[in-house]
Amino acid sequence: MAIDTPVICIIYNRPRLARKVVDRLRQIRPARILIVADGPKPGNGDDVQACAQARAEFERIDWDCSIDRDYAESNLGCRRRILSGLDWAFGLVDQAIILEDDIDAHPYFFSWAGRLLSMYAERDDVAMLSGHNPLVRWHRVAPFTAGIPSRRGGIYGWATWRHKWQAVQKTFVGGSASMAAADVAACGFEPALGALYTFYLEQARTVPSLSWDVEWSLRMAMSGRISIVSPVNLVHNLGLGPDATITKDGDDMLFFLPRPTGQDSIANECSLGPAPLRQLPAGDDDRVFDRARVLIELLVRTRDPAMARRLARREELPLGGAMRLHLLPFRHGGETRGWIEHLAGEGVDAAAIQRWRRALADGNEPTAVGMSR
Repeated sequence: MAIDTPVICIIYNRPRLARKVVDRLRQIRPARILIVADGPKPGNGDDVQACAQARAEFERIDWDCSIDRDYAESNLGCRRRILSGLDWAFGLVDQAIILEDDIDAHPYFFSWAGRLLSMYAERDDVAMLSGHNPLVRWHRVAPFTAGIPSRRGGIYGWATWRHKWQAVQKTFVGGSASMAAADVAACGFEPALGALYTFYLEQARTVPSLSWDVEWSLRMAMSGRISIVSPVNLVHNLGLGPDATITKDGDDMLFFLPRPTGQDSIANECSLGPAPLRQLPAGDDDRVFDRARVLIELLVRTRDPAMARRLARREELPLGGAMRLHLLPFRHGGETRGWIEHLAGEGVDAAAIQRWRRALADGNEPTAVGMSR
């Protein structure tokens, strides 16, 4: 397998993960690779060595390939380095697949992304393609469309175009924090997703800077654009752990959800055969998918489920917007349980499923109808 789509690789100081990226790229042999590397922290000899080792892994590339390098001399930090690196890369190429060093993408991800990059290049409403499917598999995908229209972006293995990267970055998200709810409501999001974006927009208007991916997702959604998500999960995130830049601890199974193992199954579900693809209708979005992923993601990140269950029963309490957001999986416990069972049916780790079931153990809502099966 060899692909013509450029691949942007974002690395820092984890040579073991950089090695895995290079080994994966060797399987798909991209004709052009652009490497964005952050530099070492000042006065940290171990960081100097680790950064050099991570960069050296890309010198092992042994196929015919054009390589561009943007190596920072000193540490810029995650947000500044990624934003400046992507600006640099999209000054050289008009579209690309983007991998951070902790992303292990299935080889079929590159074929799927490359095909949809060509297909949606002229559609201004499609801002990105996402290979990470937090529901593992989605059964509501329209035939021969190869994707789920979502108003939530995902940067665990993704792709975009130069002009859309630039347009989304220019989307205004400033203003008064007190108007965030009204500004989000005007966009017509599904209610759970709207609650999430209200929280993000309030943060964008009150804190110095959001994490770059949260801000990108917010700007994309507020601009009226969508992400197209793979019908099956094609990506593992290997970055959870002590050497992570941000997520150093926790037990987040959404990082390492199952991927289909049969190549024929993936090819069929992602419509990678010779049959022509159909574009999704302009303005389409899958509100059920977006709601399900918000409920599951909020549940997984709940630190004290027992307290959340108690608070969820107290509708009269004057809780802030952030707390109300994080209580959504518990206030819609039956619906959330339905999505947990969906994940169980898709082969998610049984221990994780049991934890999530226990988190909602005393809920008594009926399971919502209309699940994905």
